[in-house]
Amino acid sequence: NVPHHAITMGVGSILSAKKIIIMALGEHKAAVVKRAAEEEVTDEVSASFLQTHKNSLFVVDSAAAAELTAVKTPWIVGNIEWTPQLEKKAVIWLSREVNKPLLKLETDDFLQNHLHQLIHKHGSVGQIRQRVFDELLEGICTRPAGIDPKRVIVFSPHPDDDVISMGGTLITLADQGHDVYIAYMTSGNIAVFDHDALRHIDFVLEFHKLFHPEDQAALEHLQALKESIDNKNAGDLDTPEMLGIKGLIRKTEATAGAEVAGVPEERLRFLNLPFYQTGQVSKKPIGEEDIAIVADLLREINPHQIYVAGDLSDPHGTHRVCA
Repeated sequence: NVPHHAITMGVGSILSAKKIIIMALGEHKAAVVKRAAEEEVTDEVSASFLQTHKNSLFVVDSAAAAELTAVKTPWIVGNIEWTPQLEKKAVIWLSREVNKPLLKLETDDFLQNHLHQLIHKHGSVGQIRQRVFDELLEGICTRPAGIDPKRVIVFSPHPDDDVISMGGTLITLADQGHDVYIAYMTSGNIAVFDHDALRHIDFVLEFHKLFHPEDQAALEHLQALKESIDNKNAGDLDTPEMLGIKGLIRKTEATAGAEVAGVPEERLRFLNLPFYQTGQVSKKPIGEEDIAIVADLLREINPHQIYVAGDLSDPHGTHRVCA
């Protein structure tokens, strides 16, 4: 659905139009939509000049509108129909806004931050903050897999999402005696910088010089890999061999992180799903082979519990695809 042709036009020319319609779709556009529609007009965001046009229209979907004041903090805009979910959202927002613990919030904090209607509709500040606090407390689970030993699979889109997103839960599950398996769905190789790959190649090269100086073939191969990085131009794609090295770096990092969390190497599965293996930011669509790999793993482990990515807003969409 990407247009095949487009034209370049200056802001002045655009503003001379009788009517302007600007469209934005997707959560990755949310931040710039807010800057363009609500914040100060600036050269840094050309679309912000549309605020000065008499007949401009922003057309956005719910994901792209997520950071707009009327969506993110609707109580600032005007009266709203308060629901338990909105109450919770507002009180958490207020706690961050005034930099106070939730139970330390005072009446003035509510009144000075557009939440007087919440007090009027739902009782005293003490009741509101206690209600939200109790609800948050109920969401804390000290035995995430129960008492009896369970088989658990954690699906990690990239090698590091497991420890970043649920490292504490991983440690708890392992400490409580459950059989925890981690399935790393993609290699994450395109996230490895060239200088990191070069450092690892240098290490292996020096290792061979120290212990196997007679292995000329290996030394020449490593030197060629090093030169391929040195001669790489901006925008050049990595060779399959270099992608393999970068994937190996992510694999060893993930293994070390999992072991710290109490998950041994033999319970790690590196799936290397085919949809990811393009060597570019853009990926292939999910295919039957990807589904079969995941299905085979589930049949192998037969887990009682499965954990998948809840944060679907990573920059390139891999979390959403994997979930």
